[in-house]
Order: sequence, then C-alpha cells, then structure tokens
Amino acid sequence: MNHKVGVVGIGFGLGVHVPAFRLDPRCEVAAICASTKERAAAAAEKAGLPASHGDWRQLVADPEIDIVSIATPAAAQGEIARGAMAAGKHVFLEKPLASTAEQGLELAALAESNGVRTSLDFEFVETPGWPELKRALDAGEVGDLRIVNLDWQVNSYAIQNGFFDSWKLRPEMDGGVLNLFGTHTFHYLEWLFGPIRRLRAHLPGLPGLPSEVEALALLQIEFENGAAGSVSLSSASFQGNGHRLEVYGSKGCARLSNPTKDYIRGFELDIGSAKTGERRTIPLDQDDDLERDGRIAPVSRMVRRFVDAIEAGRACSPNVADGVRVQRWIDVARESAKSGKWLGVSE
Repeated sequence: MNHKVGVVGIGFGLGVHVPAFRLDPRCEVAAICASTKERAAAAAEKAGLPASHGDWRQLVADPEIDIVSIATPAAAQGEIARGAMAAGKHVFLEKPLASTAEQGLELAALAESNGVRTSLDFEFVETPGWPELKRALDAGEVGDLRIVNLDWQVNSYAIQNGFFDSWKLRPEMDGGVLNLFGTHTFHYLEWLFGPIRRLRAHLPGLPGLPSEVEALALLQIEFENGAAGSVSLSSASFQGNGHRLEVYGSKGCARLSNPTKDYIRGFELDIGSAKTGERRTIPLDQDDDLERDGRIAPVSRMVRRFVDAIEAGRACSPNVADGVRVQRWIDVARESAKSGKWLGVSE
C-alpha cells in the first residue's frame, strides 16, 4: 500500500519527519506546509517535494493525502490535528500533545470517533539503549525496583545564544523545560517502571535569566510499586553531564547515560549484579548513518510501527492517549510547583 504523507512544519518537520517517512517504502512524502507560501515553496524545492502550501488547511483538504505529520509547537498543533482528524487523516504528532490535558482529551476523542490512527513522537523508546534497558528490567535483572535517579543537564541553543523570547523557553507558549524534556521523561519513566503514584515539583527561576524562562525542573516521584525517584531537568547547564538514568533494585542496578551533546547518539548501558558484584556493558546496535541527524533513525522506527498500525487497523503506541497521560503529569507538576504539595493524577 502506498501512503501519501503531508508534513506541516519546516524545522523539525523538514529535517526529521520528511526523511523518516521516506525511509518507509510504503510512504511517499507528497507535500509540505509552512507559515507562508514562499517558505513552503523553498522547503519543497530543497527536499524535492512535488507540492507546497502556506496554509495547513490546503494540505489537509488534499484527498490524495492520508497521513498528516505535524511538527509545530503545541499551541498550533492542536488545531491542525483537529482539522486533519475531522478530514479522516491519520496523524503523526510531536510532543507536547497539547497545551493542557483537556485539549489532549478532545483530540483523543476525535481520533476515536473518526477511526483514525495516531502516533506521538516519544522517540526514546526507539533509541539504542532504551529498549535494551526495558528488556533487562522486564527480565528481572535488577530485581524489585527501589530507586530511580534521572539527571538531564544540557545547555540549550536558545539559552546559549540568549534567545529568551523563544517559545522553547516559555511555558505560556507551550515551551519550557517541562514541556520539552519533561514530556519525554514522564513517558519513558512510566514505560520503563510502571505508573507514577504522585509527585512534588519545584520550578525555580535561575540567576541571570528572565523570570518568564523555565530552564530547571526538580521533581520527587513515587511510583505505584513503591519505588522512589528523583528527577533534575535543566536546559541551562553549561557543559552539563548530558542525560543519565540510574536504576537501583534488590538484585542489582542499571545505568543508561549519554554524556555527549548529541540528543540521541551516544547512550551507553551497563548493568550491575548484586550477586557477583560485577558490572557488564550491554552492546548496543548503533544502526544509524552518522552523516544525518541522529533523530531520524528512531523516528523512522516509530513511523514504521505507525504505518503497521494503520494497515492492520489497530491502535499504535505511543498515541494521543499516551500523550494525554503525559500532559496530565505536566499539568500536575505545574500545579505542585505552585502549591508545594505532593499531587497525583485525577483520572
């Protein structure tokens, strides 16, 4: 089956979504959309695409297109996704899903009523190291979970260059460290370790940064299985230590870390045994072309599962329902930061 794909967005959309869909032989990227006709036409010429639009409504109205891939900020994504779903298109979305969980629920209901498939770009589940860690945890290699420590410390491009008006730094524009890093975090924490019971959050301002900028999130977490977690997310850590997840259990421990500046490439996984006292490094299949953006490979694997789900007529995971779950925790974290209280999700 040949699926014609329309991509909305010429940043991440052009750089990652277009090549990721092109890696699936069942898909043909047929059109791209930007905020103006001129920008869209330039992007289409660069990527060798046959059609371009300056209005997403024109792309969605094309009867030939059956998949709409959206790579815009959440503030714009919701309206585009609603339009695509109402037109019966399957939709591949970025995170965060929406500005609030309530908006996400509207999208989930619309997808269900219109019988369209959705997928959300939580790409760490397809990044080398992460599936291997999940398999080790599911196999009981670390035993009963006790402690999870997550430390994600980087210096973002916007912070480094003083682009303090960028939407990526502003919670009121669906940016900030919780929306950019926290969405991934909540998804993979529950994917790896099971449901979170409650959390307490602190979102302090940082010296030298405008008060509107959200660059640091500190979280304490309790899981339903009784394990405890601590999370530190920063987009303002000069020469930060990258992305590091430590897991401690009754039978051993695991460490997944990426000290490089690359968002995806560079993860290493090792697992320690309490019985032998030894640590072993888990070999990872770094099946990627170093000449291209490292995010393309994991997103292409998500695309493949998405298209499989479309053709099988079944739900894809992760999807908008997973995005709603994550958005609930983002909303709870912001509420906790204001109140100082431990809070859980109200279903």
